[in-house]
Amino acid sequence: MSHTNTQDSLVEHSAIQLLAASDCQTMSALEEVFGVGGTLGRETEGEAVLVLRLRAVLVRLLPLHFEKILFAN
Repeated sequence: MSHTNTQDSLVEHSAIQLLAASDCQTMSALEEVFGVGGTLGRETEGEAVLVLRLRAVLVRLLPLHFEKILFAN
């Protein structure tokens, strides 16, 4: 018996549809490949943030301050 109340059908699919309707780039990473050259650039599924994409956005949004923020520690 197939269950329709899965995380994919209740949460992920709905979120992907909502983001796509907002002109965001979306994809299902159900069969994501990890590591160098992987699907999303993550080493493991435990990495919640897509660091390469976040870094690119921060550089674009805060070009003069990014290096100071990144290396403030």
